[in-house]
Amino acid sequence: TRSGRTKDRIQAANLPADFAFDTGPVSHKVTLGYFGYWSKGWNTPYNPNTAYLGPYPRSAPTYVPEPKFPEDNSKPYYSGRSRNDNFVIGDQISIGDHVTAIIGVSRSEIFSRSFNAVGESSRPDYEKGRWSPTYALSYKPVSWLTAYASYIEGLEAGGTAPLEATNAREIMPPMVSRQKEIGIKAELGGLLLTGALFDISKAYEVLTDAGLYTQDGRQKDRGVELTATGRITEDLTIVGGFTMLDADVEGGDYDGLSPMNAARNWAKLYLEYDLPFAPGLTVTGGVYRTDKQWGNATNTDRLPAYTTFDLGARYVVPIDDKALVLRLTVNNVADKTHWTNAYYVGQPRSVAFSAQFQF
Repeated sequence: TRSGRTKDRIQAANLPADFAFDTGPVSHKVTLGYFGYWSKGWNTPYNPNTAYLGPYPRSAPTYVPEPKFPEDNSKPYYSGRSRNDNFVIGDQISIGDHVTAIIGVSRSEIFSRSFNAVGESSRPDYEKGRWSPTYALSYKPVSWLTAYASYIEGLEAGGTAPLEATNAREIMPPMVSRQKEIGIKAELGGLLLTGALFDISKAYEVLTDAGLYTQDGRQKDRGVELTATGRITEDLTIVGGFTMLDADVEGGDYDGLSPMNAARNWAKLYLEYDLPFAPGLTVTGGVYRTDKQWGNATNTDRLPAYTTFDLGARYVVPIDDKALVLRLTVNNVADKTHWTNAYYVGQPRSVAFSAQFQF
C-alpha cells in the first residue's frame, strides 16, 4: 500500500485565571478558564495496493523489495474539520495542612465534519456538548505522605482512522470517558514513590478484520501503577514505573474480548549517574519492557512481548555564567525488531547527538 500527500492544520488557545481567597479557616483557589483547538484536514485519493504478499508472522517481519506503484498525479482534498471548546471552573479547597478537596465542572463542545474525495459528507455532522464533573479528595496525615481519591468525567474527541483502514483518516464521534483512581504518594528524601489503582471506561475504537475503523462497545481498563522518581543518592537519579492492566471490551460485537494494542504489563527503568571523577559528565541508560498484546479485534493474532535498551551521555560545559549542554543518545541499542502496536513496527537502533546553549 502507498499513500499520497496528506495535511493537517491545528490551532489551539488557552486562557486560564486563578483567584485565591479565604473563608475563615478554609482556603480557596478558584480556577476559571478556556482551552480549545481547531483542526482542518486534507486527505488523498491516491492509495494504490499491490498484490497481497505473505502471510508473514508478526514475530518475524519479512522485508521484500518495494513494488512498482503508479505515478501519483492527485492533489489532496479537503477531508473535514473539527472544533473542541472547553470551559472550566473549579475550586481547590484546603482545610488546614491535612485535607484538600477539588470540586469542578467543565463544559465541552465538540463539532466534527468529514468529506469524501468528491466533496460529499462521508458521515453525518457531529455536534455535541456536555457538562462533566471532577471530584478529588486528598489527606496528608504527615508531611511526607498523601492519600488521595478522584473521579473525573470528560467528553473527548474521537480518534482518526489509520491509513490502513478503508475509511482512512475519518474522524470518529466524540466519546464520554470516566476515570476513578485511588492512590498514595510518599516523599522519602529526594525520592517520590507513588502507587495507584485506576478504573477507566471509554468508547472502544477498533480496526475490524474487514478493515473498517469504528467505535463498538466500551473499553474498560482496570489496573495498578507504581512509580519511583528522584534521586537515590547525590549522584544517581531514577525514573521507574510498572503498570499492570486488566483490559476488556464490554458490549458490541467484541464483548468479552481484550482490546487491541493493550499490553497487560509494561515497565520502564531509566537511570542517570553523575560521574564524580568527571564534573559535568552524566551517563544515562534505560530499559523498557512491553508485554504481549492482541494485534486484531478478534484476539487471534498476538503481538510478541519486547524489551529495548537505551544508552547515552550528557556533558555540561560552563561558559561564563551560562552552559553548553552536549547530548549523545543511542536508542534501541540491541537493534531489537518489534511491533509497538498492530499498525507500526518499532524504530530500529538510532544514534542522536545534540548541542544546546542558553543565551
